[in-house]
Amino acid sequence: MIKDNINYFWVNQGVNFKEEFDSGVLRSPKEDGKGRDIYKLMKQLKTGDIIINYKTPNIVGYSIVKKPCYIDENEKFIVEVEYHILNKHISRKDWQKRLGSIENVNEILTNVDLTPFNKDFNIKQNGYLFRINKKIFDLIFPKNIPLNQILYGPPGTGKTYNTVIKAMSIIDKKEYKDVSDAKYFELKARFDELKQQGQIEFVTFHQSYSYEEFVEGIKPNLENENDLKYKLEDGIFKKICQNATKTITDNFDEVYEKFINDLADYNEDNLFKLKTGKGKIFGITVNSNKNLSIYMGKNLTKWGTLTKDNLKNLSDWKYYANPIYEYLKNNYSLVIQETQNSTQPYVLIIDEINRGNISKIFGELITLIEEDKRETLSIKLTYSPNDYNFTVPKNLYIIGTMNTSDRSIASIDIALRRRFKFVEMMPKTEVLVDENKQPQMVGDINLQSLLKTINERISYLLDRDHQIGHSYFMNWNNYNMETLADVWFDEIMPLLNEYFYSDWDKLQAILGAAKEIDSKKSFITKIKKPNFPYNADCIDDEVYYNFVKKEDIDKDTDFRTMLENAKLIEPKSNETNEQTETN
Repeated sequence: MIKDNINYFWVNQGVNFKEEFDSGVLRSPKEDGKGRDIYKLMKQLKTGDIIINYKTPNIVGYSIVKKPCYIDENEKFIVEVEYHILNKHISRKDWQKRLGSIENVNEILTNVDLTPFNKDFNIKQNGYLFRINKKIFDLIFPKNIPLNQILYGPPGTGKTYNTVIKAMSIIDKKEYKDVSDAKYFELKARFDELKQQGQIEFVTFHQSYSYEEFVEGIKPNLENENDLKYKLEDGIFKKICQNATKTITDNFDEVYEKFINDLADYNEDNLFKLKTGKGKIFGITVNSNKNLSIYMGKNLTKWGTLTKDNLKNLSDWKYYANPIYEYLKNNYSLVIQETQNSTQPYVLIIDEINRGNISKIFGELITLIEEDKRETLSIKLTYSPNDYNFTVPKNLYIIGTMNTSDRSIASIDIALRRRFKFVEMMPKTEVLVDENKQPQMVGDINLQSLLKTINERISYLLDRDHQIGHSYFMNWNNYNMETLADVWFDEIMPLLNEYFYSDWDKLQAILGAAKEIDSKKSFITKIKKPNFPYNADCIDDEVYYNFVKKEDIDKDTDFRTMLENAKLIEPKSNETNEQTETN
């Protein structure tokens, strides 16, 4: 398991690789033949550090340091490592493709010294051990992201929220963890841009959703009312599959060189300015690595770098790359042509995937989405011409969401279960924190404790698939009793009523025993028996119940009493009561 907070290195092992591999070590002299201390990095390796093993011209794997450097009896530096050798080595062509360009590498390694790459985008031969960083490692050894995955869990656990983060992680080819609100808004803005451009598609399944909407169907052409005709209309799945098989080729390199030459006269005090698709002004300058520095915001402050390759492939920062691309087309005669076999990732998000009839919606295509069938198996579609063969590209990622309160994972379509990786998303009380990373409080009520208590009761009486998600208690404008009462009465209690409909024993076990008629001390009240004019047989002495209405209580005092009586929160301490009276 690769840990965080470690250092990354690159080792040139060459002819010594087999000997070092067999011994489970890295081995070097203390200095070179000229007495130079070129092996000093060996002394900096510590347990857990990661090293890319290079044997010209291929990357053969990576290794993890087991024991720091020591000197053996032959006066050699020795570092014990655990080798992870690839079945198929990464060729020079492949590792260069993964890294993009020497400009991109230099940008990534700006603050790193003793790096392995020379200006020709090859590996320096005058050294043994070099420094890199995690981003270089992740580009060469990308995490194996499943092509098909489903996020499942109870309502309010952030499944749809996380589809944005996962989609952008796939497209940016890097993992986003512990995303702040500001970072999420940034990712969401780019997510929306990519939706408009067709690189991301979002659809919600429901019971009446069909193959004709998802893949293709015959629909009336309503352009001419007097001449009714029918046309073949592609569905969302077919469209994104077709988009994912296209890539861009052009005269980009020539145009880009002219563009950055023209930018040479611009600087931070005199920015070249363009507008985004939404009409917002942003600034551009060219940096020393011939990449574009982007300036944004009200004061046009420097935000980051758009590399040449990311601009060329439209693979990053599309919010800014697209208007630059359009400017190059209109002012520098940029020529664009479509070819096949793109490696740029595309993402299809299917919200509430378990609500649809999978067999009816996917039809014969359910087999084609399997990872080993992508681009190797093709079929003829129901309505397309016979000479059209449809296949699902390898660069299309499908992310589904599934609400387990509707249906448990055990009962979903077997075809779906076989072809998707399932990622569980359960309530996380630990995310309910304030700006100081302390448990979020409403007065003296600990929201973490409140959510934990009610979910323990639901899990015991029903199951864990019907718990209350943490998102119900997040992102409020004001963390006060009024907001908590509104969420409780408008969202939590209707959900509980849906789970335990008419089972008042279980509802009382969760929300506390019912009090007398018109009581403001419990969430459940007894219904007053009407004064019937005739004592018919249908009139019994059974007690009936109902929920207390939010409008009938005081949200500050009555609501807190209800929570206390239901033993969902601790009673107010005497000290708290005394402070309240003093105030």
